[in-house]
Amino acid sequence: MAVEFARIDDRLLHGQVCTTWVHKLAIEQCIVVNEKIAGDEFQRSLLDLAAPEGMRVVYFSPERFVKVAAENPIKRRTMLLFNDPQDVLYLVQHGYKLEKLNIGGMKNDGKKRQIATAVSVSGQQAEMLRQIMDAGVEVTLQMVPDSKAVGLGAVL
Repeated sequence: MAVEFARIDDRLLHGQVCTTWVHKLAIEQCIVVNEKIAGDEFQRSLLDLAAPEGMRVVYFSPERFVKVAAENPIKRRTMLLFNDPQDVLYLVQHGYKLEKLNIGGMKNDGKKRQIATAVSVSGQQAEMLRQIMDAGVEVTLQMVPDSKAVGLGAVL
C-alpha cells in the first residue's frame, strides 16, 4: 500500500498541506474521500487549483473508495484527505486498513469543544474518533511536520 499519509482537515487541500506535508512526504497523488465533494464539480475544480503542479488529485465517495481500493492497490505515494471523521470511520468499518491518521484542522462552529489549536469536535465527532482509535488506528494531532505530534487520546 502506498498511502503515506491520511489526514482530516476541513480545508482539505490548502497552502499548509501543499507546502509542507506534500513536499516532506514526496506525495504524488491526493485522494479526497467525501461523498459531497466527489459529486460537486465546482468544489473539485477549486481543490484542483490548490494542488501543486504535477500532483494528481482524485475524488471518491467513501463507498466507492472502499470498492476501488479493494480491487486496485494504490501504487503512487498517496495522501488520503478527509474533511470529517465520519468518512474515515466508514472506511475503517468497511474493512479498509488504516494504520495512522493525522488531524490538522476542524473548525469550531460555536457548538463544538476545542481540543487543540485549530481542532474542535462535536460530541458525535468525538465518538467517531474514539471508534476509529478503538479499531486500532493511531490518531495524532499535528498541524505541520515540524510540530510535535500529540496523541488524540491525551486530549479527547
